[in-house]
Amino acid sequence: MYGKFVFPTLLSILLITSSLFAQTKSVDSFLNGKQKVYGATVSAGGNVMVYVSNYKKKKTIELFEVTKNENGKWGEPIRLTNLSNKFEIITDPFISYDANFLLFSAIEKGGASYDIYFSERRGSVWQTPRPVGGEVNTWKVEGSPSLSLDGKQLYFLRDEFGDPEKGRTQLYVADWAGDASYNNVRLLKGSFNEQNVKRPILYRGGNVILMSLQKDNKIGGYDVNYTYQLEDGTWSDPLPLAFMNTPKDDFLAGLPVTGEAVYTTVDQELFQIEIPESIPATPLVLMKGYLRDRKVGMHVDAVVRLIEVGSNKEVLVGRNNPTDGFYSIIAPVGKKYKLNFFSKNHVEFDTLLDFSGIQTFVQYDQNIEMTSEVLVQYALQDLNSLRPTSGEIRIFTGNQLIHSSYFEAGQQPQQIPLPLGYKYQFEIISNTCQPYRGIINFQDSKRYPAIFEKKIRMRRKLQEIYFEILTPEGEKPKDTNIQVKNLETDKGRTYSAVSLAYLEYGSRYQVEVMRQDEVLETMNLVVDPEGKIYRVSQDWQWGQPLKQQVTAPEGPKIEMKLEQI
Repeated sequence: MYGKFVFPTLLSILLITSSLFAQTKSVDSFLNGKQKVYGATVSAGGNVMVYVSNYKKKKTIELFEVTKNENGKWGEPIRLTNLSNKFEIITDPFISYDANFLLFSAIEKGGASYDIYFSERRGSVWQTPRPVGGEVNTWKVEGSPSLSLDGKQLYFLRDEFGDPEKGRTQLYVADWAGDASYNNVRLLKGSFNEQNVKRPILYRGGNVILMSLQKDNKIGGYDVNYTYQLEDGTWSDPLPLAFMNTPKDDFLAGLPVTGEAVYTTVDQELFQIEIPESIPATPLVLMKGYLRDRKVGMHVDAVVRLIEVGSNKEVLVGRNNPTDGFYSIIAPVGKKYKLNFFSKNHVEFDTLLDFSGIQTFVQYDQNIEMTSEVLVQYALQDLNSLRPTSGEIRIFTGNQLIHSSYFEAGQQPQQIPLPLGYKYQFEIISNTCQPYRGIINFQDSKRYPAIFEKKIRMRRKLQEIYFEILTPEGEKPKDTNIQVKNLETDKGRTYSAVSLAYLEYGSRYQVEVMRQDEVLETMNLVVDPEGKIYRVSQDWQWGQPLKQQVTAPEGPKIEMKLEQI
């Protein structure tokens, strides 16, 4: 996918004349001629460099870090002692595209061969290095690590020094297996692996690789070349990048995605080669910033996903830095994406990115604020009619009441802010419905949207009423029954002539006394929100007065004799 953008750019580079050598300058603002550089790497944004040198301690090779200031000038280098002190030799550092990991090749003190190590950045501090896990490190020599954009592929060199037929450094790739481990190691298929490969780096993380090769009939011992991946998965024959090469040995040191410059080392001296404006930058988007908690301003540790709109394909999955909240993504242009941040105890954050019209390199700086509160939106409904109902909402943590509000039927759904990370008990008290109690557990690691909908279907309270239909002799008739229909839900039930029935609060009923299929008597009843039962006319509507209450000493009762009907 990336090759469609990168390859034309590289063809343009090949057309640059020798006048470009005037754009090459030594990076001496912090080196001052006092040290040799044995390898370097530059961050995706071009503002951080880590390099290997003997600066201020000529007999010891160490890792150093230097950062550009606001004026674009390199500051003073910082010795990364905690990374260097366990190694005899260090070489070929590489900063991951998300700026969270530093990889390099090294020999431990007392060790026999080079292995690949990594260090994780926490805030501004690189942590104690560990060897890359999985199938990468062996008894052979492994070096020059670099990563794909999403970190799922690790490219590295392996020197088969034990085999006289393979006495060269060759380029391999391995797949991420979780927990800083890489497996499925395989040799890249390309003619460059018939030579000695040095310092390979993916060009902006795509399917073009820049590397230094030793070839006959070329000026110098090592020149910078490039190769690109073909449709069948193999790699093209390497071609030299003439504008980078000198009569001496030339090795890559850094390829910022900004497209402003590349860095090389020549005779252990670091050079910056500015790329002129006539060469279009590869169409990519670099987006970076910090994740903060909206309320307290602290950094947020999150999973970062870039998802292609339409196909729903995950283009990138990773994490931001857990100690300072910094995130960095690089995305190809020509598409729309959803950028997703997920953090435990924070509301999931989505933002839509439209890169479909971008045709060059663009850098965005965007800080993201995540909220730790979910807006719980309650919707109270009658269980039978599914119509809105009213009630008081009370929310507790433990025995402590933290929220109380009244929800009126017909109003907009109520939204209550609740912090994630807690378990809440709630109860709903309604005049017409039975009390409802439940739990909302925000202590798990689920993804929660900004608005969490909670639909509550409540059972109506029930009021007893006694129906008694008797013969003139005061006996229960065998051929007569009572049909009671709830006009709110359009649901009914048939009772015997002498029965105890239950009517829902806040409901209107039609009652028919039936003998076989003949309607002997019809009446309309209303149960008000307090449970009182009234007889009303057939055309009665809610809001009209209620006058004729059905009462009896022992409770609401309807009495009729068949001779009266």
